[in-house]
Amino acid sequence: MEDPLSQYGKNMQDVMKFIDDTQWRGQKPMGPLGIFVRLENADYWNVMRQHIGKLLLSFAVTDSRDIGPLRAILKRTKNFDTRILVSSGDLFDYSQGEPPAQYLTALRLLKISNPWVTRLLIDHAGIERIYVAPTRKEAEEILKERGDGVALSGMGHKLTRWRIDGGNKSEAIRELPVKDPRSSLFRQQINQSDEIEKMIRRGKELQLAIDSLQLSENRLDEQMRGMQERSSQFQATGRALDAEIRREEEELRLKLEEDQADSPVTLAVLEQLKEEKESEKESFAEQLAHVSSQKRDMAPHVMALQRKVDALKGDAEASEEKRQQIVAELATEAGALAQAHKDKQHYEDKKTAEQGKLVGLRVVADEITAAFTELDGKASGFSEREVTTRSSQAVELEITNLNNTLSRYEARQAKSSAQLERELEVVKKVHDDHVKLWNMLWKIYEALQQAIQSRRDKWFKFLAYFSASCKAQFMYHLSSRGYFGQVQFKHIEQRLELRVQKDDQAYERHEETQEADNRRKKDPASLSGGEKSLATLCLLLSMWDVGSIPIRCLDEFDVYMDNQNRRCCIKMLTDAAKSSAGRQTIIITPQSIDNVFSEPPVVLIKQMADPRASTIP
Repeated sequence: MEDPLSQYGKNMQDVMKFIDDTQWRGQKPMGPLGIFVRLENADYWNVMRQHIGKLLLSFAVTDSRDIGPLRAILKRTKNFDTRILVSSGDLFDYSQGEPPAQYLTALRLLKISNPWVTRLLIDHAGIERIYVAPTRKEAEEILKERGDGVALSGMGHKLTRWRIDGGNKSEAIRELPVKDPRSSLFRQQINQSDEIEKMIRRGKELQLAIDSLQLSENRLDEQMRGMQERSSQFQATGRALDAEIRREEEELRLKLEEDQADSPVTLAVLEQLKEEKESEKESFAEQLAHVSSQKRDMAPHVMALQRKVDALKGDAEASEEKRQQIVAELATEAGALAQAHKDKQHYEDKKTAEQGKLVGLRVVADEITAAFTELDGKASGFSEREVTTRSSQAVELEITNLNNTLSRYEARQAKSSAQLERELEVVKKVHDDHVKLWNMLWKIYEALQQAIQSRRDKWFKFLAYFSASCKAQFMYHLSSRGYFGQVQFKHIEQRLELRVQKDDQAYERHEETQEADNRRKKDPASLSGGEKSLATLCLLLSMWDVGSIPIRCLDEFDVYMDNQNRRCCIKMLTDAAKSSAGRQTIIITPQSIDNVFSEPPVVLIKQMADPRASTIP
């Protein structure tokens, strides 16, 4: 079975596993966003996957520091081009930006199961204000009604209109390449039968277009052949005229040479004949020039027609290739349909055979039921009905044993049947009383179990709240010194672990792994004395805040601290005391407190006199 996550990238199952196994600074990354989005109308799947396809393949984080680890996971799984979005996760109100309900938008066309994903698509693609229409004309009418905006048509067009100058722009959306990762989006949501029907209709339209182009090509071929024949005729006529002119000129020259001695009248006639021939020559030259001019004028038109014919042939070949592809797909689907019909016939025959067997079994069952009803009526005269799962052989054996036991008991006992019945009634009453008492005690036991479970649940919730509050307070107090750390409560093992990271071990690069981050976090045992005292003080302040202790006392907390850590700790203690209204904090130190100022009645300083040596009398 095909992995539904494969359409969003490579090795997506591994990506999701790595995300679950990694500790994140913010919320766990969410993605790919496409798993939360479903297209309601398959007619728009092509334009929608191009408009929001890259967003559907992306992931989202709430903390920018998580971009590096997530990018490393995506690179490790060969998803190099996957986008990572950063968002606070605020579920803002976007209803003010939506058009009236009668207009279909990209948001209303999608069914989004996660509200955060809805806000991300609104932020990065503006789907709440992008209009959607089946055709380009309807999209233009919507933009004219609204005055401005962006609209997508199901025929593959994106239209934009501006309110300022009334300008507009229209651009065709190209088909996605096969290797584009967006090309597989929404495919699993499309009805295959509808898609095949559309492909068949598209194939018929392409065939009609091919036939029309073929007719146009034939007409153009006939016109071109006619023009070529006319050109050939004009050229032959021109060559014949040139030959006749040369022949007449040669005859004229010979005639003049022979008749030079003739009379002037003959010369005049010859001159007139020469002029007529010259005029005929000029007429033929004009005709030849006209034919050549027509030939030159028609040459660009012929070349344009030839280019158009070549383009039409290319379109026809592409359409034929696409038609062959559609025919191959239809053949595959037809084979699958034939196999499905064959399987259907097989199972229908099997169903008929099984129904025949079922009729025979019902007849047998009716006979057994009638026999059982008769035996059950006879058994009702002996005792009440008892539901049991034992076999008939076991019941018959038990009846035989009971009869034998009853016979032996009647042989030993001298009591009458009336006395035995009275004793049986007394024993039954005692038994019923004990059963009632047991039922009452069982109800009390179940109530106690529910009460214990409720108290246990409340205790675990309180424990989880206490632990989370203590962790947050511990990290807050450590941050005042520039440190980072964690408190790990292991309640089952009854153990508490501290992890402290100094400022010189801060997180350097996002690409580093979580294991490297864990190695930089020190156990308190490896810290210096001052650092250990600071960490202990932060833990103590966290326990004070969470436990709501009314009286707090701390003695000689700064014995092993340097001046910097000591000043930081004293400031932390005084700030905690000021912010804890209604609670009293007592701090005892043998060192100087020159940098602490008294602020009655909140902060009071009591300095004891230095000890003096006394002499013993």
